[in-house]
Amino acid sequence: MASAFSHIAVSAVLYASFKSETVNFKLLVLAAVCSVFPDIDVIGFKFGITYGSQWGHRGFTHSFFAARQEPSSPQKR
Repeated sequence: MASAFSHIAVSAVLYASFKSETVNFKLLVLAAVCSVFPDIDVIGFKFGITYGSQWGHRGFTHSFFAARQEPSSPQKR
C-alpha cells in the first residue's frame, strides 16, 4: 500500500536523476506536496466520514476534478 513517504520517494528519485536549473529544489517540494495532496481526505475520519463515502478516502480528492482544482505554481511569461 502506498504511503505519503512512497509518494514523496518518487519525486525525490526524479529530482536526483534530473536535477538542473529547471528541476530544482522548489520543484521537488511542489511535487512532494502535490503527490500527497489527494490523501488530505484522511482528515475526514476524525469527523466521522466513512471510508466508503463520496467524501471519504479515495473519494472526491482522488478525482480528476479535484486534481484540476489543485493550485499550481504561477508561470513566468
